[in-house]
Formats: sequence, structure tokens, C-alpha cells
Amino acid sequence: MKGKSAADQRWLVRQISDPFVKAAHAQNCRCRSAFKLIEIDDKYGLLKPGLSVIDCGAAPGAWTKTFCLF
Repeated sequence: MKGKSAADQRWLVRQISDPFVKAAHAQNCRCRSAFKLIEIDDKYGLLKPGLSVIDCGAAPGAWTKTFCLF
């Protein structure tokens, strides 16, 4: 990690060991947030059939892609 700042190196270490990042790569999803959304829904039951979800301010299609996982 030559040439990277200390903060960049810490981020890379966290990213490499993050289970949500690994799951996203394994299932060909764009980001880890998709799995965080699934975790939140499993815990709180927020998403119901027939509801509309608006993806505001996220990476293009990041959470929207989640719904292919449900």
C-alpha cells in the first residue's frame, strides 16, 4: 500500500475484511449497502409487498439493485 495515506490504508483494511463487502462481491451487487438494507429489513420489517421505495442520494442503482435479492 505504498503511496497511500494512513487513512486510506485503514479504509482498505476495513473494506477487505468487511463481510458485507464480501457478500456484495460474491452475489455481484454494486455495494455493501444492499446487504445492510436487507439486514435492516430483516430486523424491523420495513419493506412490504406493494410499497414504493425511492432511492435518493445513493450511488446509482446501489440500493435499487437490492430488490433483485428479495
